[in-house]
Amino acid sequence: MGKLEDLSGKRFGKLTVIKRVDDYVSPSGRHQAKWLCQCDCGNTACITRSQLKSGKTKSCGCYQKQMASDANKTHGLSKERLYYIWKDMRSRCQNPKQKEYGDYGARGISLCSDWENYLKFREWALSHGYRYDLTIDRIDNDKGYYPENCRWATRAQQNRNMRRNHHVIYRGKDYIVAELARKAGISKSVFLNRIMNEGFTVAEAVELPAMRGKNKRQLIDIAERIREQNE
Repeated sequence: MGKLEDLSGKRFGKLTVIKRVDDYVSPSGRHQAKWLCQCDCGNTACITRSQLKSGKTKSCGCYQKQMASDANKTHGLSKERLYYIWKDMRSRCQNPKQKEYGDYGARGISLCSDWENYLKFREWALSHGYRYDLTIDRIDNDKGYYPENCRWATRAQQNRNMRRNHHVIYRGKDYIVAELARKAGISKSVFLNRIMNEGFTVAEAVELPAMRGKNKRQLIDIAERIREQNE
């Protein structure tokens, strides 16, 4: 891997990079370089390298907030459901007092500059399948809110995509752990314990019976029989 480019002193929009700080580490363990930046308004903010280099983040948020304020004074659409979706989306990314900020803004999830303007977000939403029964969903949960990474999904579809869900492959099909555990007739915690602590494969964890009245030695014997049958 080549030496990481030093961004110290460089400008990106209204931001001037001061120094590198601790990396942002995604739930999957992927590191992203993060930089402390001084905004022209006087505030500081920690921004990832990808956000700076891509141009998705050009200020600490002050410029976008002003744009949004100016754009939303006259549109007369603040009673729409879509407006509340947009407002909540911005708050999760930008307001440290919002209860979900820790899962969004605090881990580098940002809103693209175009969507700081509600009318632009609304135009995209109405032309990309928005319906009253759908919610906005990020395709890659380690990336922010921008057109290429967002879609409209049902609540069930969105729940499947939540980053806290564990996914496993069983017989060639992708499952959420909780869903597969229910299919196997065991709890999620038992399933995870089997594959993470007791050394069973996903197939064995699914096909072994519930623990009722069986010790680990018995389960190992059953797992060996299952393995022989599948060979």
